[in-house]
Amino acid sequence: MSLLSLQVINMVMKNLLCIVLTLVSVSLFSQTEFSSIWNTANIGTGGSAINQISIPTNPAYTYNYSVDWGDGNTDTAVTGNITHDYASSGTYTIN
Repeated sequence: MSLLSLQVINMVMKNLLCIVLTLVSVSLFSQTEFSSIWNTANIGTGGSAINQISIPTNPAYTYNYSVDWGDGNTDTAVTGNITHDYASSGTYTIN
């Protein structure tokens, strides 16, 4: 094999390794869906009103998430804090 052929093979192998590592890191850091039940009628010392749910985030991190609020409304591509207002207080399943 010539030196040029070995260099091409080496470059292809490096590119393949980069692609594989990228795919592995994406799958390791992606999150799965979760479900949570909230009763907005509870009175507490939090920052939400009686018909609201607030999801706080940490500004030191990057976010991109979707929320199904359990009342027929969804928000997608959310990148930080979000608050949802319900038509009435009650118990809702958030996904």
